[in-house]
Amino acid sequence: QLFAQYFSTRISFRTNIFLVIARLEMQIEKSTVGTSGSTANIVESPSKNTRPDLNGGWRLDKNRGQPSMRGYLETMGVNELAIEAHEKGDAETDTINYIVLTDTTVKIKKSSRVNDLWVELTLGQTERKRLSDGRTKTSSAVSDNLRHVKIISSMPTINGNATVTDVKTLLKDVDKDGGAISLLKQELTVKNELTNKSHTTTRFFVPHEMDDEDITPPGSEPNQNSRENNDKEKGDKAAKEDGD
Repeated sequence: QLFAQYFSTRISFRTNIFLVIARLEMQIEKSTVGTSGSTANIVESPSKNTRPDLNGGWRLDKNRGQPSMRGYLETMGVNELAIEAHEKGDAETDTINYIVLTDTTVKIKKSSRVNDLWVELTLGQTERKRLSDGRTKTSSAVSDNLRHVKIISSMPTINGNATVTDVKTLLKDVDKDGGAISLLKQELTVKNELTNKSHTTTRFFVPHEMDDEDITPPGSEPNQNSRENNDKEKGDKAAKEDGD
């Protein structure tokens, strides 16, 4: 009887130990799940700032590169008042690009204080657009992959013609907290064919979440007659539209 009581006590003691261990393991597992959940949240948060390619919304980072378009506009021959207005608009309003890039086409919506328009091109083809003043703008686009696109445009300006090369490339970087972040690097080169002067502006864009209503379908550009009142404004407008 004593042996049975002793044996029962040992079994009860070992059972209690096993229960304690099991509870500890459950607590550890819960803690790990909680930690994993937190990690998942941390990973999810930076994922909003990282992109596998150029597709999606991008906002101009005014603290990186050369966010000012002054050099570009001066090379294009845009007048000083228009340049100042452009700089004021850039300071007060975000410049947003929304990109839809595939293996065959590229669509870019440019939204800023002075622009709200779509650019739509078929890769590898030259497209011509007749402007309201009768002159023609030509554009072509090429892409090495979904992390790169180059658009070359030849357009009339107020004092002649200009060639604009717009290269957008996806880069990886870290934010101020050390987290991963994707950057869109824009290298915008303009050459004034009349003066033979050229200028390259390097700007950086960060990922930007966009609502559905912010993405307007192609074909909804503002009315040409309401925004172009004379030949000088036409030249200035064409310069700024392609730049943003």
